[in-house]
Amino acid sequence: MAATVGASGLDEARQPVNVLIPAYEGRKEICTAAACLFGLRVIRPSLLALRSTRLHGYGERFLAAQHDPLLEDFWKRVQDHPVHPVHHTAALFDVTVALTTQGIILAGLTPEAFLHYVWQSAIRG
Repeated sequence: MAATVGASGLDEARQPVNVLIPAYEGRKEICTAAACLFGLRVIRPSLLALRSTRLHGYGERFLAAQHDPLLEDFWKRVQDHPVHPVHHTAALFDVTVALTTQGIILAGLTPEAFLHYVWQSAIRG
């Protein structure tokens, strides 16, 4: 079972993991480390915790860690849509954040589960 970030206080809004590093040096590395631990499902962050930290490339990192053929097919189909690539990245990010914070795989992402994620994202900004 994955650990949560609640005990650290990092599950609150505006508490990015890089606040653990007082100087600028090392902040990028701790964000990358957090993204890896989230993507490998070692730590299951709350939505507030995950959204409070800038995790560049999180969707792609999560995708690579999961080895989930259904998720890989989803990503391929998203990329096949003729829209600006920023929309592809946003779609993958939102789906992977929903999977990460809910502790599920893509097959478990029901319309209700995704709606819950969207609702929580909207009210928590």
